[in-house]
Amino acid sequence: MPLSRLLARTTFDLEHAKAICDAFDGAWIFLRHSQSAFASNAFAAATRQLLAQRIIETAGHGMRDSAQLQADALRYLQDNSIQHLDPVTD
Repeated sequence: MPLSRLLARTTFDLEHAKAICDAFDGAWIFLRHSQSAFASNAFAAATRQLLAQRIIETAGHGMRDSAQLQADALRYLQDNSIQHLDPVTD
């Protein structure tokens, strides 16, 4: 589901929104520090989009713990990256 549609149908309180932001930031920092190909220039935009979508979708089902949201998003990325990520080419 596109990120804009996900956000249009979901609302979060401040604490839940902070957990979402923390999970996204943590997942991205983890990928960058691990020198993962997912964080390379070719895949960064698609990776960030997929992480955001998964975290927001999972949070929308009630998960509120940032560490669990982060771990779930990284697992999802690992399990589904072949299907969902297209490299950016210039």
